[in-house]
Amino acid sequence: MATAQELAQNIGKTALLQVAGSSLWFEVEIVDARQRYGNLDYKVRPLSGEGEQWHQASNILTQYVLKKVRDEVTVTTSVQQRTHG
Repeated sequence: MATAQELAQNIGKTALLQVAGSSLWFEVEIVDARQRYGNLDYKVRPLSGEGEQWHQASNILTQYVLKKVRDEVTVTTSVQQRTHG
């Protein structure tokens, strides 16, 4: 079980959210965190647009670098690298 301090460490940070079942990613702000049935969830809102929703942490990248090169965006994380065009 995560402590309150561990849950709060990403609140306020910008992250990437993957739309389930697709290669679509977009930037979100993490506004809350919770532990639910042993899973970590983040409540996020898009940086452009409206609304908030809970998502499993496994669908959210909290550490990434965006590089745009010739109309191709490369997302680099500490664990993996994905290229989206």
